[in-house]
Amino acid sequence: MHVTRSLTACALLTVWLLPSCQLTSSPPESETAPADWTPLTSEALATSRDHISFRTHVGPILQAKCLACHSGQTAIAGYSLENRERAFAAGPAGPRIVPHHPERSRLISNVSATHASLDVMPPVGDRLLKVEKKILRRWIEQGAVWPTGPEGTLTPPL
Repeated sequence: MHVTRSLTACALLTVWLLPSCQLTSSPPESETAPADWTPLTSEALATSRDHISFRTHVGPILQAKCLACHSGQTAIAGYSLENRERAFAAGPAGPRIVPHHPERSRLISNVSATHASLDVMPPVGDRLLKVEKKILRRWIEQGAVWPTGPEGTLTPPL
């Protein structure tokens, strides 16, 4: 009986204290980053209603939320988003980025999946926000312009 009361008291204390452990402003690389964290600045979000820019909109999303798994020699499913050539390469399931056709682009279907049995990306970590998914979709609709050279090369977060 005493053990049950102690466990109940401990559980109640945990429920009471747990909200105070939440961080409201943690760095993006933190495991405790808020669920609504985006690498986009407020200015970038405001301009996303117009033309989507790789440098301002798409690159920061891919770099912060995708490159941890999709870069380097160990890129998951052999898919790297480090540069245009690798990102546009077709995979075994079809084209990953099809300019002007988000409905045929695996990138969009993977980040938009909601069913647990589908390959929703990212499977762990910071999920893409609705606004980020819309930005990626609109970028592809607008032609998926991805610069070549250093300006179009992304590096994974540390």
